Amino acid sequence: MKIVAFGVEYNSSNLGCQALSYSFYTIVDNIASNNNIPVDMYIYLRGKKNVKNFIRNIIKPVKKPYGIYKMIHFYIKKYDETDVKGNLFLKKELKNVDFVIDFTAGDSFSDIYGSERFFQRSYVKKSIIDMGIPFILGPQTIGPFYENDVQLLAQQILKQSKYVFARDDASMKRAIQNEANNLVRTTDVAFRLPYKQIDKSNDEIKKIGINVSGLLYSGGYTGENQFNLKVNYIEYSETIISQLLKLGYEVYLIPHVGISTIKDSRDNDWNACLDLLKKYPKCIISPQFKNAMDAKSYISSMDFFIGARMHSTIAATSTGVATIPFSYSTKFDGLYTLNGYEYCINGMTMTTQEAIEKTLEYVENPEKIREAVRIYLSRVNSLLSAFEKILSDLICQ
Repeated sequence: MKIVAFGVEYNSSNLGCQALSYSFYTIVDNIASNNNIPVDMYIYLRGKKNVKNFIRNIIKPVKKPYGIYKMIHFYIKKYDETDVKGNLFLKKELKNVDFVIDFTAGDSFSDIYGSERFFQRSYVKKSIIDMGIPFILGPQTIGPFYENDVQLLAQQILKQSKYVFARDDASMKRAIQNEANNLVRTTDVAFRLPYKQIDKSNDEIKKIGINVSGLLYSGGYTGENQFNLKVNYIEYSETIISQLLKLGYEVYLIPHVGISTIKDSRDNDWNACLDLLKKYPKCIISPQFKNAMDAKSYISSMDFFIGARMHSTIAATSTGVATIPFSYSTKFDGLYTLNGYEYCINGMTMTTQEAIEKTLEYVENPEKIREAVRIYLSRVNSLLSAFEKILSDLICQ
């Protein structure tokens, strides 16, 4: 069995992108192990540095401690979007492929980050389809598509893919409107990310983890409230931390994007956490995680979790931690509220004071929220099984 994966990232400082990748390969490995089918997995990464880092920093450190990749043999390749011009690169590389699956980093099959980014990633998809290779859009956000030429190419890809997996209802609706072929509703594969459960403290003092988004803290990439939040995110973060400390909680600042040695990026949670640590020195900042599994393991030790990075909240809910997601885009609605999980803070519709009051109210009801998480996870498992069943059929064919 030869599978090719595009749109996955391992060297990204965004642990959410890592989580998607690790989780997908964990699912494949489980299917391959259960059916005794060896899998050759070809991964195409942008840049020579990423290829080297994959072997040195990714495969070796995580294979043994997390017990994964028993039946997968990895082949790591470098590519650039410009390589697909004329299809010569793809014709050479994609010989005898059983199928290609592309995750587009989870949420980049859209022009919300600009049309250039969309076209760079989508020309590869269209070229593979035109070559007659079975092409699958892995579980991801579909759209929105604002520009006409973007929607035209997106529609062609959706109509000609072997399967299209949408991870939320809004994506389903957009995919239906664009006549997607073999459309399946599922959810984010990151719920399957492996981890090691860290024992929770038996102390009376409860541990609350807070993932502060550096992107929201700095006003988005533009620095001018790019996501049109009604909530003043800095005021919200400072007030929540201050109130929790006064109530006697141990507050842990847990970055999920960025590293501490990069100081000039707006999309860096470390910057925001270090700034808050100066203001509230009683907080505890997490270690610098080597990978997404380490982050999830650490988050599993919290009694309660508040997060603005979507995949940090997935790490929390999937380990049974009482969780309050802070929503700044519709992707949170698709993942949580539309699947019956109501304990979210909507930064686009709530006032700052409403968000603060509601968060503190939720924190005082951890058992109620933990039960909601349990019910929510049963829905998640049902949705993921739809993807896993089809993937198993493809691997075992």
